[in-house]
Amino acid sequence: MPDKTPLRVIFLADTRPGHYHVAQGVIAALSRLLPVDVTRIEVQRKWIVPTRWLRARINAKSFYPPRMLRMAYRIDAGTIPQADLVVSAGGETQMPNICVTRLLDVPNIFCGSLLRGLEPDNFSLIVSSYERDEGSDKHLVVLKPSSIDPDELGRPKVVPRFGPDNRPRTLGLLVGGRAGGVHYRDSEWEALLAFVRDVSKVWGTRWLISTSRRTPDAVADRIEEMARDEAVVAKFIDFRTAGPGTLPEIFARSDAIVCTEDSSSMISEAVSARLPAIGVSPRACRFTEDEQLYRDFLMHKGWSRTVPIADLSPERFALRSRSRAYTGKSAGRARAEVEGAPAGIVRIAAVRRRYLVFLLLLFARCLRRCSCWISLPTTPPISAPPITPAALPLVTAAPMPRPMAPPTIAPSWAEAVSGFAAARVIAIRTQGVSAMDRLRETTNCMILSLVLLGFSSSWLRIP
Repeated sequence: MPDKTPLRVIFLADTRPGHYHVAQGVIAALSRLLPVDVTRIEVQRKWIVPTRWLRARINAKSFYPPRMLRMAYRIDAGTIPQADLVVSAGGETQMPNICVTRLLDVPNIFCGSLLRGLEPDNFSLIVSSYERDEGSDKHLVVLKPSSIDPDELGRPKVVPRFGPDNRPRTLGLLVGGRAGGVHYRDSEWEALLAFVRDVSKVWGTRWLISTSRRTPDAVADRIEEMARDEAVVAKFIDFRTAGPGTLPEIFARSDAIVCTEDSSSMISEAVSARLPAIGVSPRACRFTEDEQLYRDFLMHKGWSRTVPIADLSPERFALRSRSRAYTGKSAGRARAEVEGAPAGIVRIAAVRRRYLVFLLLLFARCLRRCSCWISLPTTPPISAPPITPAALPLVTAAPMPRPMAPPTIAPSWAEAVSGFAAARVIAIRTQGVSAMDRLRETTNCMILSLVLLGFSSSWLRIP
């Protein structure tokens, strides 16, 4: 008789849905094999604790998991139940994953790429989606796990291939928004919605459309207006009112999925549901190195394809749906070679342009901050009038002020520090020094003012 004892799993979740949905996919896969008892613990690192320091403490001899959990993540080790496995995803969960694993002495699974300085030996299994990890014994290179079960959705075992001769009757459109290096113009949103109407007019295809938390309100309102035509939109799910968890309904009824390129999670979930997935990208589309590797991995396996929004048309979409998109190169390299320029030169030129713009903006910001001091007129030193014997009685007869206690409110300290900085600026104005000396002296004043504010912070807490 099989053992019915559930597998006790501690699920460490951060605040990003794209991360904890992947970990939930791993737990869902385990639940298909045996009963699972999951304890979810929210992870949120204190902003004052640097990740570099945490990585250094992992391998220290004085490493004590309960202390690190309490100091860095506000997790009381005494409240953590006994478990058989620890599962997490996302960089912020790596340290607590290691801490809980060493505390309970159990295996652990992490989903994602490791932070610099962490060795794979800290984990029992690393679920990765990057082909660079295929040679490691600790890594399992697969599609990003998803909790959506295609069998429960009634998806066919064999994914059909659509094209001019086999047009889909129902298409799903997952609309995202601005994220990271992906930015959409208003004209691109208009082009995407025009493409939706053209496909319905030419093919007779109806759409199932869903927005996300990143979708601009103006775009969602346009889709809602378009959804009034039932010949174009069979159903519109507005995230603002429906909330998360609506994708399974679209996956169950769609023949293929069109998804904006800002979210790899939506594309991965569509692929996991055994659906053809096609991403539509804006002109301003730039991924991180890891994200670009994952997109290339999806195209290399033939699981997804990409079409620029500017090139969308029913004819182009049909050809893209039928043909294989991967050519051994990323989308940027293929585009560069088509235009006749070597891919390496185009990539280097793009990097140089970005850094040049960054340096120019940084220089302009510094120049704007310092222009008021550089433009000060150079004036001869002002000599103070000498003190005559007649003035001495006035000086000595003045009563000395009584010593004052340190102020207990922030405005007094701010005024004191600002007054000190202003006095130094006045001293600069009254001396015949060069512009560079003025700039150097002003910088020193700013640094000293910040130091004084730092030392005064303890006084601000006095009742």
